[in-house]
Amino acid sequence: PNHISTSMLLSTMLLTPAAAFVSRSAVLFSSTRLASTPVTEAIGADARFSILAGRVLAPGSEGPGHWDGRCAAMPIVLPPSDAHPKWRCFYYGRPSDKWNGGLPAFLPTGVSGVVESDDGLYWTRIKGPLGDGAVLRPSDDPEAFDHVHVGFTDVFSSPDGTYRALYFGGSREEIKLGMGPGPIRGFRMLPGAATSADGLHWEKDGRNPLLNVGTEGAWDSIFCAWPRALPL
Repeated sequence: PNHISTSMLLSTMLLTPAAAFVSRSAVLFSSTRLASTPVTEAIGADARFSILAGRVLAPGSEGPGHWDGRCAAMPIVLPPSDAHPKWRCFYYGRPSDKWNGGLPAFLPTGVSGVVESDDGLYWTRIKGPLGDGAVLRPSDDPEAFDHVHVGFTDVFSSPDGTYRALYFGGSREEIKLGMGPGPIRGFRMLPGAATSADGLHWEKDGRNPLLNVGTEGAWDSIFCAWPRALPL
């Protein structure tokens, strides 16, 4: 999404939810559970079967009641280390077509979780301490920048076994873009940070959000999301 214009992104999301994200996530995941919907028709039969044949983790494969029953996207893979001898992958998704508070979801974000693997091909979901097995969920505060949906976008491991992560969240603030069905909630997105001692129990940084949107007319005046970082 950070490589295309805001109008193009929103048009794609509104017309074919998650279709724009399938190619981005298909290396490891099938981004959205595929069914007989306009989304799958937009992808095309050949592409659908190619994605299904190559995926290593599928939404809903854990069965009902798991946090990624509907979507699984944005894999962030960490190789084995002395502190953690297995491959770990953090990613975001959601269990239904709704975000927190029952708002309609138009991105594959929602909550975040983790899977582990011995070889990087066969993955096992690790149940987190939060609802439906997630490790990061939206804030309970209706006024918080991350009350509607969240998603990990970068995770770093330290030699001592601790983790630092960047994520972004969407708020309930209504955004008017002059296109589509009208004002929408969840599109005002800002970046945040979190830390963890084990990769399962996360504490959000008290300084969140890390950045605000730009001034009117600036390139980031609508949202500031999908944060990445280069450690120095």
